Amino acid sequence: MPARPVVKDGWNLWILGEALLWQAVQENMEYIYKGRDGSNNSRFRDLKKPEFDWDWGWRFGAGYNIPRDGWDVSLIWTHIENRAKGTTHAGDESLDIVWSVAQYHVGSPTVAHAHWNAHLDQVDLDLGRQFYVGRYLTLHPKAGVRSTWIFQDYDISWSGQPGTQKNDMKNKYWGFGFFAGLDTDWMLGGGFSIFGDAGFAVLLGFFDIDQHGTFNGSTNSKISDSFRTGRPIFDLDLGLKWAKKIYDDRFALAFKVGYEYHLYFNQNQFLLSNGNDGFELFNPVNGDLTYQGVTFSGQFDF
Repeated sequence: MPARPVVKDGWNLWILGEALLWQAVQENMEYIYKGRDGSNNSRFRDLKKPEFDWDWGWRFGAGYNIPRDGWDVSLIWTHIENRAKGTTHAGDESLDIVWSVAQYHVGSPTVAHAHWNAHLDQVDLDLGRQFYVGRYLTLHPKAGVRSTWIFQDYDISWSGQPGTQKNDMKNKYWGFGFFAGLDTDWMLGGGFSIFGDAGFAVLLGFFDIDQHGTFNGSTNSKISDSFRTGRPIFDLDLGLKWAKKIYDDRFALAFKVGYEYHLYFNQNQFLLSNGNDGFELFNPVNGDLTYQGVTFSGQFDF
C-alpha cells in the first residue's frame, strides 16, 4: 500500500530545504614533518595535518508525486564549501618538506602553513515509491542518476632562509553515474518517526590535477595530470522526523534533524614525488574524502 503523504485537491508537488553543518576530512593530507635526528642514525618525526573545520551548506529539492500507483520523482541539489588550515613552527626541532617541487630553495624552513578548501556540488534525480511493510514501518526504494563536482585547492608554504617557497595544488573532479538507495521510516505516534536511509552510487569521472611551485613569487615547477576513472560513493543518514497534514489535509509539513555520513572513495589525487634528482616520478597519494555532520530539514507538500 502506498505510504507517501497525499493532500486534498493539491498539485502533487513538494519542496525541500535543508541546512547542513558538516565537517569534511580527507586522508593523506600531511603538509610537514617536525622532529629531530638522534644518535646512531635514529630519526623521530611528527606528521602535521591541517585542522578540518565545521562549515555550513545547503540542500534544495523539489518533487512530484505521480498520480499512478504511488510513484514519485525528485530532484535534489547539495552544496557545501569546507576548509582546513594548519601552522607549524620549527622551534628547537627541524621541519622536513612533504610535498616536493623542482628544487628546495628553503632546505631548513622555520615555519610552514597549509590552507585547504573543498567545494562540493551534487545533483540527484531519483524515481522511487514509498509503501507500508507493516503498520508502523515504511520503505522507500529509489534509483536514478547522480552528478558530482568536487574542487579542491591545497596551498602549502614554508619559510626560512633565504625566502618563502610555495606549492599551490588543485584537484578537480567531475563525475556522472547511477545511484540506488533505500529510505526507511519507523513511526512512533503523534506524527513522530525515526528514519534511516542508505545509498550507493557509482560514477564515471574525470580528474584534472595541477600543482604550481614558486620561490619568492617566481615559478620553479609545474606538474599536471588528467585522466578518467570510476569512483564509488556511499551515503548514510539517521535521525528524527515529525510530519503532519494541515488546513483540512490540503497541505503537509515535515521537519527532520539527523546525522549524515558520506564517503567519496579515493578523491585525494594530489601528486607526490617518488623519484630522484635524475628522474622524477609522481604518483597520487590516494585518500578517501568523508563528509559527516548534522542536517536540519523542512518539507512542504501542496
